[in-house]
Amino acid sequence: MGRILGRVIPAALAALALAPVGAHAQDFSLSSAFEAGGDEVYVLYTQPSWRFGPDVGWSPEVGFGAYHVWTEDGNGWGLTPAVGLGYRTTAGMIRGTLGWAIRDDENGIDVFGGSDNGVHTGLHAEYWGDGTWGAQGIATYNWGDDFLWSRARLTRRVSGGDGGTSVALGGELVWQSELEDDDTVEDNEFEATYIGPVLQIIQPSGMNWAISGGLKKIQPDDDDTWYAKVELYLP
Repeated sequence: MGRILGRVIPAALAALALAPVGAHAQDFSLSSAFEAGGDEVYVLYTQPSWRFGPDVGWSPEVGFGAYHVWTEDGNGWGLTPAVGLGYRTTAGMIRGTLGWAIRDDENGIDVFGGSDNGVHTGLHAEYWGDGTWGAQGIATYNWGDDFLWSRARLTRRVSGGDGGTSVALGGELVWQSELEDDDTVEDNEFEATYIGPVLQIIQPSGMNWAISGGLKKIQPDDDDTWYAKVELYLP
């Protein structure tokens, strides 16, 4: 594993560093999140992304996701270099990504992306319109571990706007699971469903804070607990 990382990580980082210069990048963004749960699972995630192309229309993208998970049973980490293609309008965007999931083989944790290496695909759609309503749908799949992570979110602006800081309220539904294999039911080792309210604070610069939390239901133990999450998006 160390030999693979020694080759993949420097190559991916070099590509990310050189891409804005050679391809005249139009847009850099950074997404980060920290999540805590009553089941003593903690996740720290970050992803820098570069988009090349016009503000409206088709544009290729490059991203590099990284996360670390802390649990009672041990810790784990994951890296996901990926390329993608998106289509953007003045009211929203949609993009698909293709990459490779790199996981910690020694301490693989079946939380937030699965424990095995493999091809990684993603689909992300956003609607912001005139700022009154916001909608989001995200689904990622690690084919090496048959692990699905998905989220649907809907918000409505309740104050602000017109060039100033705005506040939006809404709700989200998150579902993540190592999908069950047809031959061995035991393969479905982890599944979690999250549902709760969301508070968003959007500044004129485009910086977006999202605070969410609520009920977390865990399978196969059928346990109910809580979760809390803070997200930051920098355009």
